[in-house]
Amino acid sequence: NNEIGGIIGRSQLKRLDDIVERRTKNLTRFIQQIDHNKYQTEFKLEGSSNYAFNLILKKPDNDFVIRLMEKMNEAGIEFRRGSAGGGNQTRQPYVKKMLPKNHYKNFPVTEHIHFFGFYIGNFPDLKDYEIDEICSIINSVN
Repeated sequence: NNEIGGIIGRSQLKRLDDIVERRTKNLTRFIQQIDHNKYQTEFKLEGSSNYAFNLILKKPDNDFVIRLMEKMNEAGIEFRRGSAGGGNQTRQPYVKKMLPKNHYKNFPVTEHIHFFGFYIGNFPDLKDYEIDEICSIINSVN
């Protein structure tokens, strides 16, 4: 980063408490609306300022994931697969070569998120109706 990044960061510190509060409200709204039969909705939120809506399928379903991604792409919902950071890091080339073969299998929850989890940006300027629309689109996938 550079000096401009530092200036921007310092100016954002003044708004940090408001940003944290808004992101928490956004995430709570998102979790309350997504279908708890399809998606994980039980998260510990106390003390968090989640910059993402983590969308994680409750059960592995490759066909459903494809339909979900198609629907989100059609609707223009920006997402990353595997949640933030590239999913299961033990599968990433920079780490994989230092680990025993199939080491990723030691992390079944992370492995599930790698294939059946998504990261959707939780921007503090998102409007309630935009969150509602995202939830409606996600819930419409069968």
